[in-house]
Amino acid sequence: MTVISDRTANSFVDTVERRVDKGEIDIPMLPDTALQVIRVTQDPDSSAQDLLKVVQTNQAIVGKIMSTANSAAYASASGITSIQQAIGRLGMNIIRDIALASSLNARLFDAPGLEGHVQNACEHALMTALWNRRLAQHMHGDADTAFLCGLLHSVGLPIMMQEVVDVAESTGMEDITEQLEFVIDIAYELTPQATALALKSWKLPASINAIIGNYLGSRDTDSSLPTLADGGVQLDESAQQQSHFLAAAVDLARHSMVDFLDAAELLKLDSIQALGLNQQSLEQLIAAGDTVKSQFDAFSL
Repeated sequence: MTVISDRTANSFVDTVERRVDKGEIDIPMLPDTALQVIRVTQDPDSSAQDLLKVVQTNQAIVGKIMSTANSAAYASASGITSIQQAIGRLGMNIIRDIALASSLNARLFDAPGLEGHVQNACEHALMTALWNRRLAQHMHGDADTAFLCGLLHSVGLPIMMQEVVDVAESTGMEDITEQLEFVIDIAYELTPQATALALKSWKLPASINAIIGNYLGSRDTDSSLPTLADGGVQLDESAQQQSHFLAAAVDLARHSMVDFLDAAELLKLDSIQALGLNQQSLEQLIAAGDTVKSQFDAFSL
């Protein structure tokens, strides 16, 4: 393996950190369909027909809806052959989730040499979104907002992966795969800041920013973390609850992706304890693990 000089390594780190501090990182444009779906979902005056109009304009998403409707997780005895049948089978909530997951996937990011890591980051975000929705349903929270926050909670990670690739090229690191552990560590370290910058850039609803911002703040003590909620939106009780759901969902996703969902062990986690669940209640929740996994597989097709 090629060993980089201290000078090159320091130049790389300094450049990445400076770009993040100044908000100069390359944040991809959020697909228009995703933005419209988010706005419709967060607008209490929107109807199912409003959402349908949005998704029907994107053939890639229509195709994804059709493949999901015919997957093992959702398929009926007779095959689904039209978008209308698919919507009737899946319901509008699942349609919305498919549209968002299809828009916010690994193809949105460009990180040559780190494609596998970007894919893993996106898969963990999807699993977190599915568990977050399940948690919200189990504890009578807002399941729609929970899914969206789970999907976006670490969007800064793939953004930082494409950023470290770009900076590596400009600072003389010829083959980033030779320095994989080094550059990945930097990407993870700056993920909270990159997530905050992305959510502000995309001008998402203040409630979403506040929930994710509270989650990031609970996991990152760096005072330089950008404020997510424009105008200093205060977290109400519901938003605080949602941020607790998100923290627990991140841990549930991590454990379920390695097939380790043991209630007794999970109860030792701070994120689970914050929900006030006892072992019996947690066991009831994680009994849905097979359903969550089948939904993950269907969404990942």
